[in-house]
Amino acid sequence: MVRIHRSVNIILLIVAAFILMTWVFSGTTTGYVGYKLNSEQAKCRFMSADDMSNEIKDIDLCCYEIQKMITCEEIDSSEEYDYICYNLKEGNKYYLNSKAFNYCIKEEYDVAAN
Repeated sequence: MVRIHRSVNIILLIVAAFILMTWVFSGTTTGYVGYKLNSEQAKCRFMSADDMSNEIKDIDLCCYEIQKMITCEEIDSSEEYDYICYNLKEGNKYYLNSKAFNYCIKEEYDVAAN
């Protein structure tokens, strides 16, 4: 009888811990955790087809705009950006760092890295 109570208590403790973790880390999974663990500043840059560059300070605007892009790819770069989003390689592009990209995922914008 004591073993049953001990097993039930352990199971209840695990369930309580799971509920607590769900409450503390509410949000979408990878985007939320990736956003919270990343201490850098979110950055987004627009690059036009004719090489005109403009930093986008409003990350929500950046997330909204990259939803219109067909492709978002993780890039291996020594630069400050980790993702590039575009429709055509020769066309307009958006560059984002991991903090900005994970913010878009966390806020449930329709973005996905290919």
